[in-house]
Amino acid sequence: MLKTAQLNGHSETHDFLFSQLPVVVGETVISGYGGRLYALDISSGDEQWSVKLRGDSLSAPAIANETIFVESNKQYLYALTTENKT
Repeated sequence: MLKTAQLNGHSETHDFLFSQLPVVVGETVISGYGGRLYALDISSGDEQWSVKLRGDSLSAPAIANETIFVESNKQYLYALTTENKT
C-alpha cells in the first residue's frame, strides 16, 4: 500500500493499493488501479494525472525513451509520453 492520496480532485483521501508494481520516474510513482493508470507525487501522494484504460492493467508500466508502456487485460498496449500523457 502506498500512502494516502487525493484522487480526481476530491478533498477526501483514500488508501491507495496498486494492482501492479509501481514504477518511479523522478518524483512520480506510476501504476494501474481500477482500470486507470495513475501518476502520483512521491512526496505528497497527490494525483498528478490519470488515464482511463480499456480494462485493468495486466503489466507493471515500463518506461523507455520518456514513453510509458502498459498492457490491459482487453489486449490493448498503451504508449503514453511522460510529457503530455497522450
